[in-house]
Amino acid sequence: MTLREATSVDQGRPPGRLGAAVVAIVLLTAVALLYFGDFTRAKPVDQSAIGLEGLSVWLNHNDIDARLFYGGEGLDADDVGLRVLPLYDVNLGFDPDDQRTQAEQEAADNLREMTEDVLWSKIRSVPTLVILPKWRWQMPEIGVADRAFLIDQGGINALVNRQFTAAGRVQRPWESRAVLENAEGSEIVLHQPQFVEAGSCDPVFGDRDRMLLGRCLGDRGTTYWLLSDPDLLDNHGLTQGDNAGVALSQLPKLASSGPILIDLTTRIWTFTTLEAPQRGWADLARFFDFPFSIIWAGLAVLAAFVLWRAWWRFGPIEQESDETTAPRASREVSIDVKARLLRLTGHDAAIVRNHIADRLLALSGEIIGPRRLPTDGKLEALLKVVSHRSSSLAVDLRNAIENARNLEKSSTNELLSFVDRVNELIARTRDEFGKPKGHR
Repeated sequence: MTLREATSVDQGRPPGRLGAAVVAIVLLTAVALLYFGDFTRAKPVDQSAIGLEGLSVWLNHNDIDARLFYGGEGLDADDVGLRVLPLYDVNLGFDPDDQRTQAEQEAADNLREMTEDVLWSKIRSVPTLVILPKWRWQMPEIGVADRAFLIDQGGINALVNRQFTAAGRVQRPWESRAVLENAEGSEIVLHQPQFVEAGSCDPVFGDRDRMLLGRCLGDRGTTYWLLSDPDLLDNHGLTQGDNAGVALSQLPKLASSGPILIDLTTRIWTFTTLEAPQRGWADLARFFDFPFSIIWAGLAVLAAFVLWRAWWRFGPIEQESDETTAPRASREVSIDVKARLLRLTGHDAAIVRNHIADRLLALSGEIIGPRRLPTDGKLEALLKVVSHRSSSLAVDLRNAIENARNLEKSSTNELLSFVDRVNELIARTRDEFGKPKGHR
C-alpha cells in the first residue's frame, strides 16, 4: 500500500527575502519526507511480501541455524546443510549483467535474473530446495494477493519443462484459497495456489496431480527439492494458517547436516574443500618438457654468456710477483728498503718515476678495474677511458707519463714540482669520474 498525505499551505506572499527562505525550507522538507519516508519507492524483493527475510528470522528465533546469503564471500559446500533457492525469473536465458529498464524487467516477470548454468551449479554443489516463482511485481508493490498479479501460467510451464523435467505441468485451481493437511495434522493455507504434477518426483506435500513439495531427480542424477508455491515460506505465507509451523518441522528434515542457507544471489559462490593431492617427481619433471625446455635452454645460454663475459672482463685473480703478493707489512718494508737504496745511490729520479707509476696504476685499477695487462697496457687503457670524458685531461696525463721517463737531469725542486703536478692531474681525473676525495 502507498501512503500519500496532502498538506495545505497558506499561499500568502511573505515580504522580501524572508518569504523566499520560508518557501525554500518548506519545499526542501517536503522533498526530504518523500525520499526518506519511502512513500513512493518499492521495498526490495527480499523484504517484501514475496521475500524470504522473515523465514530466516523465524527459524533462528526457534533455535534453527539459518542465515541469509547475499554473496561477496566464498561458500564452503561442506558447511551448508540445505540451500533454499527462490527463483524470481521465468526465463533463465539472460545474463544477469544485461542492463534492462524497469518496465522491461517488470514486463518479463523477472524480478531477479539468473542464468541456467548458475542455477544448476548451485543445485549440484549443495542439497537445494528450489522455489518456483509465482507473483508479478504488483503483488509486493500493492500488497494484495490477487489472481491478476500472478505470473502467466504459460511462462511457469515453460520454465518447468525446460529446467525441471522430472515434474509435470503447473496446476492452478480456480478457487482462490486452498488448505492442505500434512501427516502431522497441520493446515497449509495458500492464496491463489500453484501446484505441479509430480511426474517422476516423490511428493512430500500434496499428491501426484497437485504436488506442493516433492523430491526430484535432475538430468545428471542430482537430487533436489522442488516447491511449487512460494507462499508456503515467504514473508506473506508464513502468516497464513500453520505455514510457519510446517516450515519449522519440515526444513530441518531436508537439511542433511549443517545450517540452512537462504541464497539470495544470482552468481556462483560455492567451492568444495578437497584433500591436497600428493606430489611426486613427475610433477616437477613436466616443467622441463616442451615448451618449457626452450625457456631452460635460453636461460642456460644466457648464464654461459654472463660467465664468459665476467671471465673476459675481470678474469681470474691476477698472479703478481712475490713482492706484490706478500703480506702488506712485508711489501711496505720492501718498498722502504728499495727507496733507501735508491736515495743512497743518488737515484732520486728513479724514486719519483716509480712513485708516479704506482699512483697511475692505482688510478687505472680504480677507474677501469683490474685487468690482466702489462703496465704500459694498463696506462694506455686508462688514457683511452679518460679521453672519452675529457680529451684535454687525457693529453695532460699522457704528457706526464712521457715526462716521467726523462727525469734523470732534473733537480730536487723540479722533481717535487713534477710530483705535485701529477698529483693534481690524478685528483682531476678522480673528480671527473665522481670518485670520493678521501679515497687513496
